[in-house]
Amino acid sequence: MSIFPFLSNVFSHHLAWIGGILTIIGLIEKVRDASVPIPRPVIWWSVGLLLFVASYEAWMDEHQNAAVLIGEKAILTSVNSQLSTTNTNLIGQLGAKDRPVIIQVPPDPEIEKLLQRQDTELEKLKSQQPSPKKRALQVSHDMLMFLGDRTKSQPTFPIPTSATTREDSRRQDEQFTQLYEKWMRETAAEYQVRFSVPVAQILEDAKAAGIDTSGLGLCGISNGNTFGIQRCAASVGTLAEKLPH
Repeated sequence: MSIFPFLSNVFSHHLAWIGGILTIIGLIEKVRDASVPIPRPVIWWSVGLLLFVASYEAWMDEHQNAAVLIGEKAILTSVNSQLSTTNTNLIGQLGAKDRPVIIQVPPDPEIEKLLQRQDTELEKLKSQQPSPKKRALQVSHDMLMFLGDRTKSQPTFPIPTSATTREDSRRQDEQFTQLYEKWMRETAAEYQVRFSVPVAQILEDAKAAGIDTSGLGLCGISNGNTFGIQRCAASVGTLAEKLPH
């Protein structure tokens, strides 16, 4: 796991606070006697305090993202439970309806031959399908490849130089924030298109094998956070080792 996304968020908040405090200090020094500057220890203590505030704000961002994901999980769980109940009822009704027909009507020889051929073809198709273990390993690999491709297009955080003015720094921060939020939305949308169905299949395979899937969490959806995608890829890879060949 990587803490670089979190540190980047902390740095973004910290830089914004520093820009504000430097502006205030500049105004204070203009009002006061210029020959009596503000003591540097006060400035350094202020910078350190702002680092703590920025860390708290970054933590709150992650906390809010987690709250959103938990809410989405509750909704998906409720919908899945309703669909499962409906499916069970329909299967029971169909079974009760068709069972007397199968018992009372003798099978036609031609139909029996056709069913035998179909069974043979189905067995061939099943043997050609990848095992649950291979499916999970492939999904884990695809997630990591997707993460690598998306990281290449991730906006880079602007690094101020000695020639950067406060206005330039503020403008660069705003531009970076807009680009990064757009990049995260695009990442989340593409991730869910590519991996929501494969992850659901892995969960079904694990359920059929009696394996706990709590480690997968909400890997079927994403908010574009690279740390979350990396964690899901690792969780799917770990689960693959427990699935049958």
